[in-house]
Amino acid sequence: MRRGEGRSRPSARPEEVDPVILLALVLPPLLLALLLGLERVERWTVRPPSAPGASRGPLARALSRAAAGPR
Repeated sequence: MRRGEGRSRPSARPEEVDPVILLALVLPPLLLALLLGLERVERWTVRPPSAPGASRGPLARALSRAAAGPR
C-alpha cells in the first residue's frame, strides 16, 4: 500500500468552515457560561437574608454584636 492510501477523509481547512456554522457552535456555550457566571457572581454578592451569623465569620459576628450594643 502506498503512502496516503486508505485516507478517505480530507482534513477541513479553516477557510472551508462556514462562519455561520462556527458561530452556531461557539455562541451557545459561551452564552450559557456567561449566564451561569453572572448567576454565580450574583449569588455570592447579593445573598438572601439568612439566619443571623449562619454564613459569617467570627469577626463579622463580633462586629454585629458590638454594633447591637448591650442587652
